[in-house]
Amino acid sequence: MIPIYRNGKLEDVYWTFSYSPVNDEKGEVSGVLVTCSETTDKVITRKKLEESKEQLQFAIEAAELGTWDYNPATGKFTANNRLKEWFGLSSDAEIELSYAINAIAEKDRQKVTDAIENALEFSSGGHFEIEYSIIHPRTKKETIVQAKGQAQFTNNHIAYRLNGTLQDITRATTSHRKTEESEKEFRQLADSLPELVWTTDNKGKQAFASRRWKEFTGLDPYDETTFGKMVHPDDLENIVKVWTQLFSFRRYL
Repeated sequence: MIPIYRNGKLEDVYWTFSYSPVNDEKGEVSGVLVTCSETTDKVITRKKLEESKEQLQFAIEAAELGTWDYNPATGKFTANNRLKEWFGLSSDAEIELSYAINAIAEKDRQKVTDAIENALEFSSGGHFEIEYSIIHPRTKKETIVQAKGQAQFTNNHIAYRLNGTLQDITRATTSHRKTEESEKEFRQLADSLPELVWTTDNKGKQAFASRRWKEFTGLDPYDETTFGKMVHPDDLENIVKVWTQLFSFRRYL
């Protein structure tokens, strides 16, 4: 970098110098030929690219993502250390895809293999997105991940690259599964009771009604007009009043 005055101001300008010996008639070096070309644009472009890579790497680390890059021609892929830790893989630069597949839970291996093969087909658009479980080969710890990627193709529609990210969704998925199991148990219990069981929001819209409730009323529990239909007209005003007071009171709890 050699600053020069240009356009009325001092600019940081980058140059590439090449030095070559100049021989005289006797074949001896009698001088040096120096050629110089400005490479400012090239250097600035490289610096911007490096900055973009640093920002991308920061985002990946902040989001705690695993990254991977698969080469269909060689059957190998590269990955960052976080992904390798999840799969229990060594820190080698390139890894056989089969090693990673073996770390996937047996119930998910075939669907992951099928999803990869589908993404490598040009007609699929190259999109890759799937959820599956990884079983660490040594600790046997299960990690549930969400994989997203995109294949790239040659002009002849041949896939030459498939890369993307892997996100650990174990906590969210486990919590969701527990919620589903709890709701299932509640519904089974409610349906087994002789009483009418139902839940609703503060606007009177029902979220759940037991089997017995449906049999007793003969009404659609999820129809917004059901509340008015199931209550006797003489009692409706008082019920609405109590209902309103109930939810007004609960706001202060």
